[in-house]
Amino acid sequence: MSKKIKIKTVNPSGPNSDGSELLNYFFEAFGEGYNFYSPTSPGPINSQLITPENPSFSVSVPGNPNPFQITVTSFPVMTIQGNWSDNPNVIVKDAPGSGTFQAQAGGTGDTDEEEAAAASA
Repeated sequence: MSKKIKIKTVNPSGPNSDGSELLNYFFEAFGEGYNFYSPTSPGPINSQLITPENPSFSVSVPGNPNPFQITVTSFPVMTIQGNWSDNPNVIVKDAPGSGTFQAQAGGTGDTDEEEAAAASA
């Protein structure tokens, strides 16, 4: 199974940042691109494969009335960076209700088998 590339950092951060709702959502390599998952979904929640040619997508997050607009700006190996906004008309770094994120795969707990082993330890 592919490594989970979890969103570990959002800016702005803190309890007043809507971006905090994206923490622990994750990307997983699939074919020539990535799928996007919620921490509790068994399957991808993006409607089409995320690639450098198709880096923007929209997803709904429970508790937030507006879907998040996400644009991946960097696809280095095991790290993904980008912008987020929960304002459907704005994906601008410093606009209210928007910011940046960084997702990164870790050494442990990034596959279902590792998470199950850690939980039973």
